[in-house]
Amino acid sequence: MKKTSVVTLRLSRRDLRRLEELRRVEDFDRSTMIKMLIEEGMRRRVVELYRREKLTSGRAAEILGVSLREFLEILEREGVPINWDIEGIRAYLTEKDLKRFEKWWTNHAGDDAEIKYKVE
Repeated sequence: MKKTSVVTLRLSRRDLRRLEELRRVEDFDRSTMIKMLIEEGMRRRVVELYRREKLTSGRAAEILGVSLREFLEILEREGVPINWDIEGIRAYLTEKDLKRFEKWWTNHAGDDAEIKYKVE
């Protein structure tokens, strides 16, 4: 089981009311709802920082606690262009992920040049 920490959070009445309304619709307990909102907010924020070139894809993946491949899939779903050269990718990926990525790259772009495209 993961170790957790207790964090006290102060919300305005308005924010608490909105949280409770959403929680009832989703049918989750308050703690679960807040954790889900934090996770979603973190993902959005990290993607935005990557889009603004404040984070590398490797660092963004680390912050989110996902593999590079998973982060690239997040970018694909969000329609965010991936701007990396193939050597930068090879330097980061493990051998196992490299084989998966090369198969994915071949299906999407077909060459080994520079990765600079927008997934649609």
